Amino acid sequence: MALKELAIDDFEEEMSVRNYVSRRFPQLTIQLYAMFVDIERKYVVWGLISAIHYMIVHQNFQHSFALLLYRGVEVGAISFGPTPAHPVISTSLDAQAHVGGTEPPKPDVPTSSEPTDKLQPRVDSTATVPVAANRVTVDFGYVGSNIGLDAMYMAIISALSEAAPRSATAPLEGPWSSQFDGWPCHFVTKPVSPPRRTPPVYEWRWLIQALGLATEYMIGRSDYRNLQMDIKVDGVRVGMASLIDEERV
Repeated sequence: MALKELAIDDFEEEMSVRNYVSRRFPQLTIQLYAMFVDIERKYVVWGLISAIHYMIVHQNFQHSFALLLYRGVEVGAISFGPTPAHPVISTSLDAQAHVGGTEPPKPDVPTSSEPTDKLQPRVDSTATVPVAANRVTVDFGYVGSNIGLDAMYMAIISALSEAAPRSATAPLEGPWSSQFDGWPCHFVTKPVSPPRRTPPVYEWRWLIQALGLATEYMIGRSDYRNLQMDIKVDGVRVGMASLIDEERV
């Protein structure tokens, strides 16, 4: 998942252009282009979010080419498909302008006043299944009604985009939630209570990896119901999270 990899690395850092190939769909390639030698990672993150949002809203998943603009200046481009296609999307990344119905992500400061009841375990008859990525293991359990593939994607994309500007190794101190404007699905998470003070602790990089695993888990089963997650690092439980629709918030 290209967005997961980008979200873990330094948001402001310049990166070399590269291709991302889907392990599940090897015929799909995301190709990056830069107007100069390198491109700032934040432009790529915003460009991917805007292009994916465009394709989902318009249900248009043809080979496409997104030109990335920042304050009217071309900074790069992204193509989707096995080969570059003709331009069909123009993506503006001006921080002052609206992009595809949303604004470039701004970090939110978690506060202890945010509701936490929506994070309580409510697992249905589906047994939790551990899924691992490097040091991270996630136990998943489905609950309640169907979210839908598109709404699930947008909730995860929103969470990744808001997590990307954070320092990967900074601890997540309190409850935190994310929702893409206009979509009826929330991602909510919090550390274990009381939060751990010795390693491993719930860091933003572990949250980002858990989001990638959640995407693979749901797509692999073609099951997009509300999802509960127990997140562990080196076998130690550090946090919990949920993908839930508005009816359950």
